[in-house]
Amino acid sequence: MPVFANVDRRTTLTVPTDRSQVLTQSVAILAVSLLSLLGAGWMILSFFCFKSLRSFRHQLILGLALSDFLMAANFVLSTSSNIAGRDIGAPEQAALCSFNGFMTQVFVIQTDYWVFLISLCTYFILAGFKTPSSWVQDNRLILAALPWVLSVTWAGIGLGTAGYGNIGAWCWFTSDEVRLLVNFIPRWVIIVAILFMYGNLYYMLHRAHRRMLSLRYFSSDGVSRQHNTEGLQQPQERPGPSANRQPLSNPAESEDKINKMKNLARRMLLYPLAYMLIWSLPTAIRIYQSTRGVPAPFALQTVDKACIVLQGFIDAVIYGINESSLAHWRNLIFHKPDEEIEEIELGSNNYGFHSRTGLNSKTSQQIEVRSNSLSTLDTDQFDRAGASANSSQAMRGSQRTHLNTMIRAFPHLPARLRRPLANLFRPRLLVRCYAITPPRSRDHTQNASTAKRKYPGLGLDIRDDDTIDRDAIYPIGIHFNCDGSESEMLLVREVAMMMVMESITDKPDWHVKVFDTEIANKWKAEALALPVDAMYNEIAQDRIAWPDEAFPGQAPKPKIILDEASVDYCIKELRAKAEYFKRSGLVPTLDASATVVKSDIMIDEKLKHELRSAFEKLKEEQKANPDWHPGTESRVQDLVHPSLYPLVYGRTRVMQNEVVGIEDAISWVGKGEVIPQSTETPSLVDIRRSIDYSVGGSKVDSTFWSLDYQWLPSNVAFQSDGSVKFTSYINNLHPQKHRDIYNSIEKLVERSLCAWDFCLAQHSCGNSSGLGRTKPRFPRPVNPCDSNLSNWNPSMPEGVVNVMSEGTLTPMYTESEPNQDNEFEYNDYSDPRIIKWAETREAVQPNPPEFSAWPYGVARIPPLRERFQDSGLQIIVKMASIELDPDKNPSLPLGGWHVEGQMNEHIIGTALYYLDSENITPSSLQFRMQTSPYQDEYQTAVDQNSFSWMEQVFGVLLGPMSGGACLQNYGRVETREGRLLAFPNVFHHRVTPFELADKTKPGHRRFIALWLVDPFMRVISTANVPPQQEEWLEQKGIEGTMSAEEAKGHREKLMKERAAFRNDAEGSWESVDYGFCEH
Repeated sequence: MPVFANVDRRTTLTVPTDRSQVLTQSVAILAVSLLSLLGAGWMILSFFCFKSLRSFRHQLILGLALSDFLMAANFVLSTSSNIAGRDIGAPEQAALCSFNGFMTQVFVIQTDYWVFLISLCTYFILAGFKTPSSWVQDNRLILAALPWVLSVTWAGIGLGTAGYGNIGAWCWFTSDEVRLLVNFIPRWVIIVAILFMYGNLYYMLHRAHRRMLSLRYFSSDGVSRQHNTEGLQQPQERPGPSANRQPLSNPAESEDKINKMKNLARRMLLYPLAYMLIWSLPTAIRIYQSTRGVPAPFALQTVDKACIVLQGFIDAVIYGINESSLAHWRNLIFHKPDEEIEEIELGSNNYGFHSRTGLNSKTSQQIEVRSNSLSTLDTDQFDRAGASANSSQAMRGSQRTHLNTMIRAFPHLPARLRRPLANLFRPRLLVRCYAITPPRSRDHTQNASTAKRKYPGLGLDIRDDDTIDRDAIYPIGIHFNCDGSESEMLLVREVAMMMVMESITDKPDWHVKVFDTEIANKWKAEALALPVDAMYNEIAQDRIAWPDEAFPGQAPKPKIILDEASVDYCIKELRAKAEYFKRSGLVPTLDASATVVKSDIMIDEKLKHELRSAFEKLKEEQKANPDWHPGTESRVQDLVHPSLYPLVYGRTRVMQNEVVGIEDAISWVGKGEVIPQSTETPSLVDIRRSIDYSVGGSKVDSTFWSLDYQWLPSNVAFQSDGSVKFTSYINNLHPQKHRDIYNSIEKLVERSLCAWDFCLAQHSCGNSSGLGRTKPRFPRPVNPCDSNLSNWNPSMPEGVVNVMSEGTLTPMYTESEPNQDNEFEYNDYSDPRIIKWAETREAVQPNPPEFSAWPYGVARIPPLRERFQDSGLQIIVKMASIELDPDKNPSLPLGGWHVEGQMNEHIIGTALYYLDSENITPSSLQFRMQTSPYQDEYQTAVDQNSFSWMEQVFGVLLGPMSGGACLQNYGRVETREGRLLAFPNVFHHRVTPFELADKTKPGHRRFIALWLVDPFMRVISTANVPPQQEEWLEQKGIEGTMSAEEAKGHREKLMKERAAFRNDAEGSWESVDYGFCEH
């Protein structure tokens, strides 16, 4: 007896019998299709808007969402056609029906493959199959292509053999028997395979869980953890952790990891489970109709089709339950700081399988174990993994070589796309349980805590950098791959305007006089009279070659930069800034893509006197033996400097909890355990081969971290009365002898907060938000090509006409000798008029836009005090005096370009207070920023070798191998006495030279530097490190302390390391050029 009924294979059993049924079914399917379209679209949008939703697991879900979206769109097409009266089954719609059926078959079976891939990767990773896990990591593009190749192939075969016809709401195979054999049977084979994988996975996790239960109360040496009271005696003033704690990762924690993995597996099972339920009814109907030879009732047919279409909506519901997307969207819409979402990331290379385990946890647990500990899930491996979690050698391991084929295939993708694409494929080697949103450890109360925390170099890899996992970051300009650290290319005219405004805001009572028309007109005349060459050289840094040095035909240096319109704009902007200055005491300056802020009134005379007294007191202590900073030839005296007694990996004793305070700091000396020294680093071969480390990638070269040293910040807490207090000692400032100096620096920190609030912008999804300006004033030129004759003055050589050919201005010829090739090539012209014009024409500077005041002071992000009220801040303090002597050192030379710190310190902002200057000439800080080498909008807007106008108006070199570095000069700010200067660490800066004003007398400049550590990334601080200064103690030789000689030896090594680092950084900055390609 045949299994299938004896019916014509071409007969359709599920087509509605009349027009009203077609219409009813189409309306129902259209409604469901729109739901799926919106749901799948939301999943796709979430992927591209939030960095934390771009891990490998999310890439697989993105593939599923794209299939859902396109399938729903295909059904919207067919049902809309039916409702509009153009029945898709009509003979005249045959082509549309075939297309619709082909697309239906493609995306219906493609969802099968995506669900299978999600399940397969989940199984490989959680079950610890190392080789398959590595393969899917290293072949992600192949993995992503498989569903497309297979589905398109099968749909093409179906089109050529069986064909597609009308089945009511859309077109598909018209035979239920064919659909059952081709689609439904393979689909259930996939479902059975999925159930087998998840069953096996649960068995493995359950077995490991049972083994962990037997170890819950016992350590590896058989001692009960509940009754372990062994440890060092701590000072009575403040309880602290034992120095002899068991490893952080213990059986109880391993049990917790397994529970989280089981929870994760359950959540990932929702996709195939929903998939199985959705297809149960259609499968049953297909079997019924194929075996009985009669159609199912119309209502059941409609529900059958609706189940198929509902896939996208159901996946979106699961996505909303599983992921943190709802919280991200809520925070984005209502401008709230991100909630704390604890996630577990599983996989040897950041497969990113996250399990949301809590939204309201105040302390984010950071648990890391080796990914291969999941391979057999035996007790010994968990013990080894737990022990290795405390070793920096277990942190991340060497980075695996990864070739980002997608980015290499599209080298001209904009930076805003290259970097997110690179982020999608970033490698991760460990299982990580971490908080997406900062700070990573929220309950940093005043030096007391019971939970052990993790920091880079202590529980986390020394190179731990979670910026690509966060939705919002404070960028750092230390490396060309640091997201958010780039400036837009600025027009020479805009930079000149910033320089003029900076100069005017140094004038006495400028904020009042700027409203006086007569004085304002005088300032405008002064600005227009500024030497053009000097201004252009300041902006372009002599990077532009001119005709006597370059090729014939290159236009000359501009004779005009500023005009009446641009200086009028300056006065209008200064008036807006004056209003803000009256409210805040702050002056925004050199502000375009980022902002510098200055104030000469923020620090009152009383505090200035206190700080001067502090300097005198510290200098008096060093009177017999001044501490000259290495390499400064006795010019710079360190009074408090973080390079002395820093954190020394392999030497310094640390506490995993933040317990060291100020008053009790000395009593902690000798406590803690020696922090291990990390030796793991990606090989140079891996770095050179990996696209992640190249320009536009997501990785920062490991050499930008130090494996030996870290500056130690001090913890700062916000008080209820609005003030701030140090809660741990300032490194190299005695916590008991100098409490008065502590109080004075606390006041300086308090005054600096509003300056940091203004200039520190957060970067998210390619945009920056802050109180200060984050965008240039000028819009991008619409037609920057040299062929746009309106860019030149004069626009045409005398006696030469322009031939308009197909709307282009490029082809030109002389009246007597037309250019037969219709190309403008300087070297091809013998007409001296054209050569003279090319060598004398001036680039027309773009006109400033209509003035629109930046909304200074309008809060776009919460202030530091509000956002980090609970966790507080971490600040590095430096106090130094530059001493010039008529005989030995009458001047200070030009400084080198640098950003503050290495990646270890995670410095995001600087505040400098210049409290005393005597007998020295004026000096300034120069500022510049990195720019993106991927100027795609410009490159596509100019013809081959037609960017001479752009080079002149932007003050850059754009051609390939031209030596034009991707750097944007911003100008300089005078560092006068009494000035507080603050800026984000995206600015490269350097000190301009100065000398003695009176060459017969000594002079000095004294300043305090405050460096703000990224509040989102807590680092080891003096709260973790007992004082190392042996000289602070009466008893010598206590373990954990250093002699002054040893400390200075480490300082020498640290400074040599940082000098080499600065040279490498400068080399990397200079090596990246724009390279406008010929096309």
